[in-house]
Amino acid sequence: MQKFINQEHEKAYNLMLEKEYQQALKIFDVVIVPTFGGRQLAITNLTGHPALCMPTGFSKAGLPNSITFLANHFREEELLLLGSFFQAITDYDEVHPPLFK
Repeated sequence: MQKFINQEHEKAYNLMLEKEYQQALKIFDVVIVPTFGGRQLAITNLTGHPALCMPTGFSKAGLPNSITFLANHFREEELLLLGSFFQAITDYDEVHPPLFK
């Protein structure tokens, strides 16, 4: 019985996340959020929304920073076009930590 309750709770949580993303993506073609150490991708794995992480340099401590572009279902082409544009106007993809130079 507990397994059934956990599965139903998980489905309800996924539906709630899906609804929140759908609301945001009714207003915007793409939503830009911090990457949150990979947690953002775990959420989009639950909702099925395409996501693209892009580098944005390094923190003062030398750790990599990034942002995530989120798009609506079946909008992968727009997401990749935005990623290509972002890469073309920034040099973050060319910047490497000292140990990798």
